[in-house]
Amino acid sequence: MNALRSALALASMLLVSMTAHAQPQPSFDYYLLDLSWSPQYCASKGGSGDPRQCGPDKHFGFVVHGLWPQYDNGKWPQNCSTEQVPQQVVDSMLDIMPSSQLVQHEWKKHGTCSGLGVDGYFQAVRAVFTSFQVPERYRNPEQPIVVKKQDFLQDLLAANPSLTADMVAIKCNKSQLVEVGICLDKDARTPRKCGGGINFQCQGDQLRLAAKR
Repeated sequence: MNALRSALALASMLLVSMTAHAQPQPSFDYYLLDLSWSPQYCASKGGSGDPRQCGPDKHFGFVVHGLWPQYDNGKWPQNCSTEQVPQQVVDSMLDIMPSSQLVQHEWKKHGTCSGLGVDGYFQAVRAVFTSFQVPERYRNPEQPIVVKKQDFLQDLLAANPSLTADMVAIKCNKSQLVEVGICLDKDARTPRKCGGGINFQCQGDQLRLAAKR
């Protein structure tokens, strides 16, 4: 009897351990890849005190803000586990997510709900960022660019033929470009129509892109 009790106790402990380390099952409808226009951030008060992203030797254009599991109704799951990001993973992402705090935050809030695990999530982030083609005129602007919002969108679509207008969201601060969102299926590769409730707004017809610093 004691042996049976010991075996049951061990089995229970193993089950608890496996459950604690298991990846959560993904329960969402699609991903939103959020790309920030770094020159605009660097022109802000917050960016002026951020040498990693905005120092004199840094010349970022679009950088990854995050890859976010989304629901079609505009809400999203968040904080699905307490698994941490190893420092070597953080360091490996700084060329496209130039903030250690951002990498850790995005994993904690959004990545933990992807079901991909730390390595799988950040591999997906890099893959979708690499697959996004930045139109030539926006790759290294030495002067601010003023463009019609519709023309900017058409430039993005021309450079990325798999996208259509309903798969892209543009966020501005007044007329200044802040972020571009790309909606992707749950495979984190295939573009799809964005769901409702994405809080990306851009008023007016003109769009301004700050120059690279």
